[in-house]
Amino acid sequence: IWEALITTAAGLLVAIPIHVGHHYLEKQADEIAFVLKEITMSLYMRCRDGV
Repeated sequence: IWEALITTAAGLLVAIPIHVGHHYLEKQADEIAFVLKEITMSLYMRCRDGV
């Protein structure tokens, strides 16, 4: 049973930081996508209005 506990603990030691890192990177990507969408809409409106 000790092998299973050690394996589980090792798996959690790897999985938890990876999960946190993934969440952080996903949030960063969402923020970048939001900014790019705003820039795109601004450019579209300028082109549409002929400015």
